[in-house]
Amino acid sequence: HTKPPPYGHRINISNLEQILPELSTALKEKVCIVSFVGKTTLKGGSVKANLIDDVLGNNVLEPELGVDEEIGEGNFKIEGFYHRESRVIFLYCFGAFDSACLVQVCKRMEQDLKDKSFLDVWSDLHCTVAQALLFLFHVSHLVLVVHPTATLDVSYVHLFRTLDNIRQKCLQSITDALKALPVSSEWVQNGRPCSPRVLFVFLSCPLEGTSSELLEKLSPIKKLEHSLEDQVYRILRKSRVITNISGNSLFAVPANQEFVYVRTTTSIREDTVDFFLQKLRTFCSPDYYESLSEDFLSLSLDPAQSETPSHEHTFSSFLWQHIELALSKGFDDNVGRHPIPADFELPTVSVWFKVAAKLRDLILFNDSKSSVASSLKAALDVDIRFSEGRCGKVLPVASASYQENLPSHYTADYHQRKLAHAFQLFSMHARGPAFQRYAQQLREDCDAIWKAGRQMCEVLSLTGNHCVNPLHKTPENAEDESEEDSLVMPHCSQVKLISTCNCGRQQSTRDDPFILKAANYNFYLMLSAECCGVLERINFPVFEPSSAELEPCASACAPPEHFELEPRSRSRAKSLTRSQTRSDSGTRSPLSDSESDFSSESPESSDASDSRSSDVGDSEKSISLSEARTQHTEDPDDDGEIQCCYLPRD
Repeated sequence: HTKPPPYGHRINISNLEQILPELSTALKEKVCIVSFVGKTTLKGGSVKANLIDDVLGNNVLEPELGVDEEIGEGNFKIEGFYHRESRVIFLYCFGAFDSACLVQVCKRMEQDLKDKSFLDVWSDLHCTVAQALLFLFHVSHLVLVVHPTATLDVSYVHLFRTLDNIRQKCLQSITDALKALPVSSEWVQNGRPCSPRVLFVFLSCPLEGTSSELLEKLSPIKKLEHSLEDQVYRILRKSRVITNISGNSLFAVPANQEFVYVRTTTSIREDTVDFFLQKLRTFCSPDYYESLSEDFLSLSLDPAQSETPSHEHTFSSFLWQHIELALSKGFDDNVGRHPIPADFELPTVSVWFKVAAKLRDLILFNDSKSSVASSLKAALDVDIRFSEGRCGKVLPVASASYQENLPSHYTADYHQRKLAHAFQLFSMHARGPAFQRYAQQLREDCDAIWKAGRQMCEVLSLTGNHCVNPLHKTPENAEDESEEDSLVMPHCSQVKLISTCNCGRQQSTRDDPFILKAANYNFYLMLSAECCGVLERINFPVFEPSSAELEPCASACAPPEHFELEPRSRSRAKSLTRSQTRSDSGTRSPLSDSESDFSSESPESSDASDSRSSDVGDSEKSISLSEARTQHTEDPDDDGEIQCCYLPRD
């Protein structure tokens, strides 16, 4: 059986104005504000709410079993409960320091994690948590730092020092905001009702043994807590987080009271596996049957009915002694030979709600360009500032390494080799989350240097050599407006070739050609004027279509490139050859139009001859190519096919 819910109201910092009308009957009651901050594990996301429920003796804040805490759009939330009976406002912060919240934020910021490094994203989350802590340190009397292990996280030292520096820088802005509210002059001057007292709660106990055994013998737990108190006080004192005068520090710790609590039990809502493992060890103990009824009752999910030892080593008793002191006399944590009285004030409900709403708008919900947010981001992003300083120092060195011994213009391959050398030098010295951003800037700078008049043309010649001129236009495309290159010149690879003229009698050097016309026409035309231009030239027939739309004949209709005459055609060719040799060599009949299908004009005679050896005898017969005659014969058995042969002249 659970207790009836305590008389009070749930609080959410984002809608304080909506809650205030519900508290019309309690506006003049003076209250003490207790805040829970710190880090939790993935399974213990609701441990802070669970601690508040332990103090109240009822489930008023803790979510249902199996339901995770949810956060708003600001990647954090501050909720709480106003307990009217005890006149205490309990607040707790659920943000990026809680692993369950961090998982939700990372899922929400999945695209940002792809574009940025984790440290860039974490710096924004860290700044958000710092803003929430700064707000709670300005509106609370007691702040409990929760930690999942039994060791102090030393990263808190830098965070507390940063918050103290930002508090002093923003004191004037906070003072101006509080002047319009009904608060005392000391509160306006200090920017807060008091210097809050900080307590440390460690959620795990490193001592071996069951919880009942540890609680029966108080000495091990007390020794552990006192040892942790000494360590925490020494660390905070040496780092000057706390001083003799509490008003000059971000917070204070009590000098004559316990401020460290080590919990020896585990709630089923925090870690179900660990909870049942502890119960299993208890059931397997020899004295299990003697305390069966008590152990069975301890399985209740209600924190009020969980196992409670006979002595008062509970979190509720640990916290209530500080709350009662705050509601009665207040805190005075100043130490020294001549201590001065500390400022302490208990606000009424209406005053506290107005102050909290004002500071919320100033510290939490202000834009990123505000002085508080910008100052926090600059002070907390130590890794990013170091990385930017280091990368900014190495970037000019890497850029100078790229520009060392650069030619007037060079290829893309040479550019990539120089860029790789610059990246190697940059990666040797650059560190941190700004590495990728500055590496991209190095690439852009080197690309800009290369494209600022140092690009080589790189057009390949017909032999595979690239042009060595700067990026330019050729005379053929000089009027092309799509290209921005101002230089106009022909391609040149600076490679010289040796070629022979048409007749083969003369050789000459030539430039590496880039177009077919220069390779197969211009060079031979130039040499023909000096060597073989006076020699006889044979014009071979070329197919010239009569219409522009005429398509070439299909491959199936094309005659074979190499064909042999049929036997009948061979015999006819021999007879024609014998009759030709008997005829007078001086007289020849001109070819008819039907016998000249290969050329439109008859070939002319030439003195040039070609030596050809005969297979029958050793004598050589000189046959003039210009005297070759084409004879067409028709055979009725050849289905209209045209047979041809070459008839040499004797």
